[in-house]
Formats: sequence, C-alpha cells, structure tokens
Amino acid sequence: MSNAQKFSWDFDVPADAFWSSLPFSTGRNFLQCFDPADIEIMSPQFDASLPIENKNRLLLRLTQQKLAVEEDAAQRSGEGRLYEKDWVAWQNLMLAIVTTQHELGLLADEERTLQTMLDHPKPGQSKNYSALNMMARLYDANGRYAEAEQALLEVKAWMEEHPQIGRGSPPAMGNLRMLLEAVWKQGNHEEATGIYMDMKSLVDRMDKTNFAQYQEEEREMLEGLMETLRKWEDAQQASGI
Repeated sequence: MSNAQKFSWDFDVPADAFWSSLPFSTGRNFLQCFDPADIEIMSPQFDASLPIENKNRLLLRLTQQKLAVEEDAAQRSGEGRLYEKDWVAWQNLMLAIVTTQHELGLLADEERTLQTMLDHPKPGQSKNYSALNMMARLYDANGRYAEAEQALLEVKAWMEEHPQIGRGSPPAMGNLRMLLEAVWKQGNHEEATGIYMDMKSLVDRMDKTNFAQYQEEEREMLEGLMETLRKWEDAQQASGI
C-alpha cells in the first residue's frame, strides 16, 4: 500500500494514539488547515488520554480560533471576507469546523455552518457541492429523506463529471451510499436495490481501475450499510412505523 497512488482526498494523518482514536476525516480536515510548524506548536494539547468528546471540542475550538484570526487579517488587509481573499483556506476551515460539529452532535450549529458554506460557493461554481453533500447527511439524520435524495442526486452528477473525482471513486461511492440510504428509508426498496447492485458492480470492477487500493474497504462499507438498513427496516416494522 506504500506504493499506492495518492489522490486529492488522501492525507497522511499521524498514526499516534490521539489521531488514531478519531475518524480519518476529522484528522485530515483539521490538519490541512495548519502549517506543520503550527501543528508542532499545538501538539502538547493533543493529549491521547482525553475523552473523544473533549478531543473534538479541542479541535473545534482551535479551528474556530484560526478562522477568527484569518477573518480579522483579511478584513484588515482591505480584501473583504476570508472567502473573498482565499476561498480554499476558508473552505478548509469551515470543513474542519463542520466535521467536529457533526461528531459532537451539534446539529443546529452544523446546519448553520453548512448553510454558510452553501451561501458562498467557490468562485466560478454555481454551488458548494461539498457542503451540499454534507447537508444531505444532515437531512437524513433529521428524517428528511426526500430532500436528502434530491441533494445527493445533484452532487452525484457533479462528482461523476469532475475530472479529479469521477464515477467509481471513493468520494462518488460515499455519495452513492448516502443516496442508497435515503432511497431505502423512503420505502423505495426496488430502486434502492438497483443502486446497491450498481455499486456492487463498481466495487467488483474496482481492482481493474485506478481505485484498486480501496476495493476491500468499499466492499465492507457497502455490505455493512445494507446490513444496517435491513436492521433499520426491521426496527421500523417492529415499532409499527
């Protein structure tokens, strides 16, 4: 795997006890906001013995502080808001913030952050599709499955046409897993099964693509999702919903 191809969504998160206890996306989204020198200065705060909630609260506080400093610097420079001066830096900070808000279950804060991201798409783009994809996850958590499906279909089309993402890539597969879940939870099992079969075919052929290194992980996540959805359906029926 050391010789595996690197993609834009890959990131070398430290394998120490602090970062290994958190989801990969939490570490990546936080670390990409800071220079290595900044991480080194903050490293004494990354106490592996902290409870998971406290780790997430620490990362949230540090990214919010960084955003405040960068916003102040942007406005002092006369270049407007940070998203006007450096959209990528702003997007990365917002992504790190919303990721920890999600992990902490701060749903109202998460929705506000995502809406701010949606209000400010990348210059030249009509929408902030990364934020829309995450908003769909929030819709699902709130039982708004039809809205989640609509958002995910928009993101699906964008991802499949994106030259650095494309159909069958891990980000596109993640989008399809959420779409499968949203469709299933609306009771459209035949359509959901069709999405599952399409995804299974993509996974089965993954070893013949540039994404071969992700094949087993994608297979496990897909089958794990189907098991979770069947249990969810059984629970719904048992409760008479």
